[in-house]
Amino acid sequence: MEKSGEHHGTDSNGRKDGSYIFGKITLEGQLVLPNEAQGIVIFAHGSGSSRFSPRNQFVAESLQSDGLATLLCDLLTREEEEIDTYTVVEAGRCFETVSSH
Repeated sequence: MEKSGEHHGTDSNGRKDGSYIFGKITLEGQLVLPNEAQGIVIFAHGSGSSRFSPRNQFVAESLQSDGLATLLCDLLTREEEEIDTYTVVEAGRCFETVSSH
């Protein structure tokens, strides 16, 4: 994993939002490196979840308090997430129409 040149800043809790490079893929993510971290846990978020989810943030904070670094990445771009959400909504409408007949 490489950190790209694009960095969105660090908040008061030490979270570093930015772009991270995995081979040929660049993902948006949030990195937290506790002092003397003993390892790293990478969260890969797809459809219906994101690095900003309160549940995911809670789990990451728990791991951080145990001395682990965390990197929460979104696998879908904003555009892909919008398409995915639209597809789920439309599939639900189709299912309702078919099941009501």
